[in-house]
Amino acid sequence: MEHHELERRENADVWHADRVNIAQYLRGPCKLADRFSEELIMQVVGVLEVNAFEARTSQGYPLRCLFPYTGILAHNCVPNTARTIHPSEGYKIRLRAMVALEEGQQLQHSYTYTLDGTAQRQAHLREGKYFVCSCERCLDASELQTHFSSLKCGQCTEGWLLPKQPTVVDSSWSCRSCDYSTSAEDVRQIVDALQAEVNAVQALDMGPKRLEEAERLLRKYKSLLHPSHYIATSLRQLLIEMYGRVQGYEMVQLTDQLLERKAILCRDVLRVLNIFEPGLSRARAMNLYELHVPLVLLAKSGFIANKLSGGELRGQLVDAIDLLKECVAILQHEDQNSQEGILCSVARQALQQLTISVEGLGSELD
Repeated sequence: MEHHELERRENADVWHADRVNIAQYLRGPCKLADRFSEELIMQVVGVLEVNAFEARTSQGYPLRCLFPYTGILAHNCVPNTARTIHPSEGYKIRLRAMVALEEGQQLQHSYTYTLDGTAQRQAHLREGKYFVCSCERCLDASELQTHFSSLKCGQCTEGWLLPKQPTVVDSSWSCRSCDYSTSAEDVRQIVDALQAEVNAVQALDMGPKRLEEAERLLRKYKSLLHPSHYIATSLRQLLIEMYGRVQGYEMVQLTDQLLERKAILCRDVLRVLNIFEPGLSRARAMNLYELHVPLVLLAKSGFIANKLSGGELRGQLVDAIDLLKECVAILQHEDQNSQEGILCSVARQALQQLTISVEGLGSELD
């Protein structure tokens, strides 16, 4: 496995910190100088930093795991494999296909966050993994027609600003509908300012103000960002997690309008995930679970208000059952003590209860 010592030395501050806090500590206070040279320790640090996978203990503490075979998988920003590390089984790793694969097809994994824009993914891979990604998504300025990094053009009403060369750090950005162009630095300043606002909202305590501020930013950014921009998508994900859990916005308190709002947010995020993490991805599973709740409540309230017939009620509940089935099918591969494994258990129980409810409706409900 590569340790990229020469590249790591270029970041003098990090190199010095690792040398003092790890290498010299192990050789000094830990009295391991006779067993390990400083050079060897720094190489091992590099191997871990470049190749290790992040995981969590059963108690939720972060750690890093090294898997020699899994660690050499090819990277792609639209992966076709997903990994699960199982603390309850001695930190075994399981790798599975997310989508149907053809015989001989290359296994591809993502070593960065798929819901970051191209510039952010490239920076993470360049600075942490020491390579430039040239996958189809990275080479496409529109990110597979999602416009995940596109900004509204300031000169025309219909155009979007996209980078001319997406994998080049200082590539200029231009509008595809008019002749307007701007520098990468100007775009960075805009995006950094918006991200700082989002970070400030994320730092707020879980409560109604946090939710309302996230909604305010999402409205504000309509005039600046493409609707599917990664910053807007991150705000939607934040709102999905808050609707139904925040004081004053708990699930039983949500009006039909707010239930519809949560359902729309879920569908918007799933539309992006279906492109960047198709198939059996954790993120899809968790959003499928979030989506089923407002669908069930809306179906029941619609039936009570005589807006839905019995057949329509049954149909919408069956749709929610299908969401739960897919959620369970994905999350059943997770460690049972992990957040995803616990959600799988909750989803399985909800699936059983909802199935019983639908069966109890009877075939003559209409």
